[in-house]
Amino acid sequence: MSPRHAIVALAAALVACQPAAETPEQEATRIAEESAAATTAIRSETQAFGAHFSAGHFDTVTSYYTADAVVMGPNGPAMVGSAAILAGFQGMGQMGTFALTIHTDQVVANGPIAVERGRYTLMYTPAADAPAGMMAVADTGKFLAHWQRTDAGWRMTSDIWNSDIPLPPPPSAPATRR
Repeated sequence: MSPRHAIVALAAALVACQPAAETPEQEATRIAEESAAATTAIRSETQAFGAHFSAGHFDTVTSYYTADAVVMGPNGPAMVGSAAILAGFQGMGQMGTFALTIHTDQVVANGPIAVERGRYTLMYTPAADAPAGMMAVADTGKFLAHWQRTDAGWRMTSDIWNSDIPLPPPPSAPATRR
């Protein structure tokens, strides 16, 4: 066999070894199977996250995120990276206690990535030394989390949530004298 024929034969063999592209039906089946497996794992992680958050274990809470994660809570700047996430949650914890319950509504996974959609209930009780005006809050809301499968298991890379409670109306403008 000439070198040219050997190269052609090798190229043909390599092409033959490539997996066939998925059909849309195969892709849908694979994603459904991956989503079911990810749902079990992520739901477990989410429940543990809520329990640790409620207990004030913010170092453990931070471990549910990748090192470069972005946490986008309401009414404040994004927390980017483990140090900022830990500091942000510790700052919240210094203002009072929380009871967080999380319910996962849906997880969709495709390979090593997943998106979780769900709802939460949060009870906040201000600490005795909380800033003036801090009041107890019973909040409900919804969230989206982007998860990445890592060597340590599923970890969040992006987390965003917002409240179902409407903002209070702005204060009335003071009356002007004429």
